[in-house]
Amino acid sequence: MDRASADGLVSVVVPTYGRRPDFLRAAVESVAAQTYDPVELIVVDDSPEASATAVCEPFASEMATLRVIDDRDHDGAGAARNTGIRAADGSLVAFLDDDDEWHDTKLSRQCTRLEAAPEASLVVTGQQYVRNGTPTGSRLPDVSGDVTEALLTGSRLCPFSSAMVRAEAVDAAGPIDERFPVWEDLEWYVRLSRAGAVATVDRPLVRRRMGDHEQLTDTFDSLRDVAYPLFVRKHRPLAASLGERVEREFVASLAREVATAGLGAERFDDAVAFARRSIRANPRAPAGYLLYGVARSGPFGLRLARALRRRFASLNVA
Repeated sequence: MDRASADGLVSVVVPTYGRRPDFLRAAVESVAAQTYDPVELIVVDDSPEASATAVCEPFASEMATLRVIDDRDHDGAGAARNTGIRAADGSLVAFLDDDDEWHDTKLSRQCTRLEAAPEASLVVTGQQYVRNGTPTGSRLPDVSGDVTEALLTGSRLCPFSSAMVRAEAVDAAGPIDERFPVWEDLEWYVRLSRAGAVATVDRPLVRRRMGDHEQLTDTFDSLRDVAYPLFVRKHRPLAASLGERVEREFVASLAREVATAGLGAERFDDAVAFARRSIRANPRAPAGYLLYGVARSGPFGLRLARALRRRFASLNVA
């Protein structure tokens, strides 16, 4: 279909890897429950058993189109999303991870927001964190509007499951960079931000499961060894073009994220090294020193930092 003739059609891309069919079923059910219409659902099945069809078929009558694409190349989430993007007919494209769910008004609210912001290439929502079925917190997007500099210096939007993008912005920004094992959403958002403004719906309309199915150590290794150096090489020239201050904070903020991930994976030596790297890049940013102190203190410092964070959160202290 010519996308120009598909005004109003939202293509929803769901990459799945066969890990938990019950999660995929809940994700697809949340798409079927959307108050917005018309919706095209594209499930890209990268699982060895190609099991997504059986999960998705019962929902076919509840959407304009439902397609399952067998894509067992095992090239990662970015490749699966790109497969879905290429197959999409909608003038708008949204994404949902197979272990996340949407509030039933998510697409409707995003479409309304984009109608009010014709200059926007992308609209994102907030997300709610859920562990073992229990909500544990929420997060809203940090920034909106012209966000290129903000994204390069540490501000963050929410991940793919919160995003809806105009098809013409995808054409302008290019596909998701499949070399990134993590941070592929952030990297794509930087490019999309140069194609247009970012609009937000400041409500947590995505339920994001957190738990043991996330492999923190594997994620950290991919972040340290692949995503971090690749992101710096790819976007440091853009940061430098915005001035020395932006370039310094670009390097520092990325190093802080790696240090924070190192703490989460209890890789304290790595966390110390990246906290130092952050301090060298921007000695004026206090967050680097705080991370360094926690990392040098090892497990005790991490437990203390987590306890303080919980305590301050319970007091509603920002």
